[in-house]
This record gives sequence, structure tokens and C-alpha cells, in this order.
Amino acid sequence: MNTNTADGYIQIAADNITIKRCRIERSIYFHISGGSGIQRVTVVQNYFPSIYVTNALYFTNSNFIPPVEVIFNNNICQKTLLWERSASGLAWNITQCRNNIFDGPDNLATPNLRFTTSDFSNNILIPVNAVVDITATPAQIAYNIGTQAAQFGTINNNLVVPDITSLFVGGDSKDGFYQIKSGSQAHQNGSDDSDRGAFGGAILSSRYTLSGLAPVPVIYEAVSAGSVSAETGLPVTIKARTIK
Repeated sequence: MNTNTADGYIQIAADNITIKRCRIERSIYFHISGGSGIQRVTVVQNYFPSIYVTNALYFTNSNFIPPVEVIFNNNICQKTLLWERSASGLAWNITQCRNNIFDGPDNLATPNLRFTTSDFSNNILIPVNAVVDITATPAQIAYNIGTQAAQFGTINNNLVVPDITSLFVGGDSKDGFYQIKSGSQAHQNGSDDSDRGAFGGAILSSRYTLSGLAPVPVIYEAVSAGSVSAETGLPVTIKARTIK
């Protein structure tokens, strides 16, 4: 995997890649020219801001063959997720798409989500006019929330919540805004009895983590007297905890 900080892409050209806890301003770019598709790509706990109007997954080569397995879970995505060969209208497969928050462009002219899948569950789609074109059996689209019945329907525990911002705690934090409000229609009622959206899921370590903090001890407070003693050096008191 190559990262390009100059233009905000993450480039992939290898098997068994996990992209985790990143801020991805443009796209995940599959940098491979034809031949066999790579074996597995896992995209989890990432934040895709709306700074650039791009698609979350991107490729350019006309001979591109999509990965054999794509996992897209617990992301906050302010972009479209269109996984397709647009020239032919062929939608590609995302193996699992769970516990995401999609807050991409609100555009009636083109879909916001388009792919095939065997597991689309516990997701929240925020744009009121977002068009959904997901190919799956009805049972494979479950426990999702949208603003219109035309998006996910109302069977299989899918919900329609017109005032969808009522689900979230809000606030000034770019990603903290999307935490689920206690008592809301997304609170502890997903397929695994956890919250729907990026902060939910049965496995705690797989849930979205604010600001992408790593699962290691993090210092969140440090206090010093500001003076150095020849005997004791500089006294410092720190507080640390492990982020899930």
C-alpha cells in the first residue's frame, strides 16, 4: 500500500490489505492494471470527509478486475459508494457492508450507493434524496435506516426516519457528531443489539473510534510543576488510557 499525502488518496496494489482508522480525503485508489483481482481489501473505521466530491473507492484502468473480497464496515462516509464499471453499468460486489454512516451528496440524478452484496446491515443513510441501487436479496438488507421507504424499505427491521438528524448527539466534532443519541431509533437495536451506524457492532474493537486513535495507551493529560530539581529532575504526572 502506498499513501500519497499530497493528494489525499490511499493507493492499493497488493493482496490482503486492511485500511483502518484513516482520514481519507479523496479515495481509496486501486492501482492495478488488469490481470487477476487482488484477494482481499478491508476498509474499516475510516473517516471520508466531503472536502472533495469523490467516490470512496476509485480505479482508472479499463481492464481493472475488482478484488475478490471487499469488506466495508464501521466507516463514516461523506462520499458516494459506487462500486461499478460505469461504462457497462455492471455493479461489483462488496462482500460485507455493515455499520456505516453514509452522509454523501444529496443528488437525485445519480445513486449514492450502488453495488451488489450479501450483507448490508446496520447502516444509516442521511441524505434525504439519496438514491440506493443495491443488488441483494431482501433478507440481506436488514436493520438499516434511511429517510424514505424507497431506500431500504420497512421489512427486515429496516426503518424510515424522516428527521434523521434526531438519531445523533450532534455537536462540533466532525466525527463525534455521528454518535448515536441514547433513546433514539438507532440506539441499541441493531442486528446484534448494539447501536446502528459506525459506533455500533458486536465486537467493541471493530467500532469506529473518534479521530482514529490507535488501540494503544494514549496520554490524555500531563501536569508538571514546571521547575527542575537537581535531585528529582522534572516531576510530571500523566494520565493515560487505552482507546478501544
